[in-house]
Amino acid sequence: MASILAEEKMVFGVAGRLVGFSELRSWFAPYHGLWTAVHEVMTKKRAWADCPLSSIDAGEVAELLRGWSGTTKRLQRELADSGPAARVLHVLNQDVADLTVQLPLIEVLCNPALRPRHW
Repeated sequence: MASILAEEKMVFGVAGRLVGFSELRSWFAPYHGLWTAVHEVMTKKRAWADCPLSSIDAGEVAELLRGWSGTTKRLQRELADSGPAARVLHVLNQDVADLTVQLPLIEVLCNPALRPRHW
């Protein structure tokens, strides 16, 4: 950002009004993180619902849940007083919590040792 402002000053004699762009980007970052997480969770849940149970990788599910859990905790701190975004975050957090409760069942049913005998 600083290099762009320096080039504008060199070419035009004055720096542009993009000085506030970095502040705007830092203000918007938690909202972008929220919608990215919502998209990831919804996409993965839909993919898992549409595929055979035996093809779900329980390790991947566990890893994604750990990441989403950390993301929702971080976003709760950043978006605590944000009104509608906080409500969306609450629903996202509930989805992640529900999947976390179901993780042991997913791990058992998707265990490769069960596949030849039971699937």
